[in-house]
Amino acid sequence: MSRLAFHCRHAYASGFVLDIAFEIGDGVTAIFGPSGSGKSSTLAIIAGTLKPQQGQVRLGQRLLVDTANKKIVPPERRQIGCVFQDHLLFPHLTVEQNLRYGFEASARTQS
Repeated sequence: MSRLAFHCRHAYASGFVLDIAFEIGDGVTAIFGPSGSGKSSTLAIIAGTLKPQQGQVRLGQRLLVDTANKKIVPPERRQIGCVFQDHLLFPHLTVEQNLRYGFEASARTQS
């Protein structure tokens, strides 16, 4: 797994401000904290489903987000997948089909 460098800021209308910076290397990393602390927002920025107002995300040599230079790689080109724990799975698919969905979609776009 590639090294991840994350430094982003995103303010929500509710008043919550996500302002976090970290770097991780190879291996397993856990993000934990109380409800509403920004865990899902952080993952959404990495996956590309949330565009931060400021910041930069680098995965290995790939620059995924650089708001200063207006560079944002679209989610479908990041080769990053998320499987949500709740009702955000496709209800008409089995668990296995939900897990394979992104992989199969990626295989279709690469051929």
